[in-house]
Amino acid sequence: MKFLQINLHHNKAATAALCQQLAEGKADIALIQEPWLYKGRIKGLNHTGGTLYSVAQSNNAGSCVYIRNHVTPPTKEMRDIIDYCFSRKNQLIIGCDANEHHILWGSTGTNPRGESLMEFLVSSNLNILNHGKEPTFVVWNRKGVIGLTLETNNIENLVSNWHVSDELSLLDHRYICFEISNITVDQTTYGNPKRNN
Repeated sequence: MKFLQINLHHNKAATAALCQQLAEGKADIALIQEPWLYKGRIKGLNHTGGTLYSVAQSNNAGSCVYIRNHVTPPTKEMRDIIDYCFSRKNQLIIGCDANEHHILWGSTGTNPRGESLMEFLVSSNLNILNHGKEPTFVVWNRKGVIGLTLETNNIENLVSNWHVSDELSLLDHRYICFEISNITVDQTTYGNPKRNN
């Protein structure tokens, strides 16, 4: 299963570039921060052969997850996934645009917000999947590692090929790609009580 993570900065052109990536089958699941919004609704990601799930209860979504149609989506709404996973001790992957700096995830220095985030990660038993110091954020005068991929314990053994892509995203944020192997999906089949009479 292939994953992709990107901060779209609410940008229409970057959304079109992401759609191209999805159309080419470069991701089964996309972790999207700051999707393109129009009148408070996520736009530009329709007709991509998948389903979007938004964490926000309002229409002003700050993030969403794209799941290709052949991938079995979760049965609960996305805003319940974190609680669901932790309460059942299931594995969890989080894509985030941290904007905090810490040498442990490849920044050249550490700031107080980075220190606070690191304390949160340790107290929450979340690990960083980022490898190396390849910048996830690049503009003409600076670059840094602020796009983080986080996970619960033991899933890093299933993750391979985590990297910052050289593919053009049309943004200052670069695509983050990785693969997960040996995924099992728990499927529960329920009978329709009306048909069982």
